[in-house]
Amino acid sequence: ATTEIYTRSLVGSVRCVQETGINAEYMGIIKQDHTMDYSTIGNEFLKLYYGKYDISRADLQVLYSSNSMLSYDGTTFQGVPAIMEKLMSFPKVRHNVLSVDMQPTIGGGVICFVCGDLFVDESPNPIKFSEVFNIVANPTGGFYCLNNIFRLNISQIDHLHSNQLQTIPVSYTHLRAHETLRYLVCRLLLEKKKRNR
Repeated sequence: ATTEIYTRSLVGSVRCVQETGINAEYMGIIKQDHTMDYSTIGNEFLKLYYGKYDISRADLQVLYSSNSMLSYDGTTFQGVPAIMEKLMSFPKVRHNVLSVDMQPTIGGGVICFVCGDLFVDESPNPIKFSEVFNIVANPTGGFYCLNNIFRLNISQIDHLHSNQLQTIPVSYTHLRAHETLRYLVCRLLLEKKKRNR
């Protein structure tokens, strides 16, 4: 019952912003309910955010305000117009959230750390991503996204190749320094097997 009421308040707030043209920083997109804990607020926000991102991305503007900031792979955008211009520049994507960590913040807000897969233009091959949301309360009893940090989880070398830039020489020592524990164990086992032959 709580979730059902909560969902209605989400939709109602969005409709109000769209019909009246009032900025989201005054309306909020989630009405505060003192019976809900921070994880419920965070989960509802993420469900709304990624649902809109994948289906009707233009509607994301109601989740930000004039003082909101987006950091996308090291580049910063502030305010609704700048953030939306960046988000709308991307091709069609689909998010698959794999894990979410949340903590409450001072003032009744929530910070969310998301890890997942990103599918671009119907591709079956996922790209790993991480994203942070700082969801804060406003004076009118709603919530909005104040800080949003996004990173594609690809290495510098993969990033260079994906953008068809020049390759860079990498030494064997450099490669060994970036071995994962799993690959290191496999390599040591193979070397031991060779020695025992």
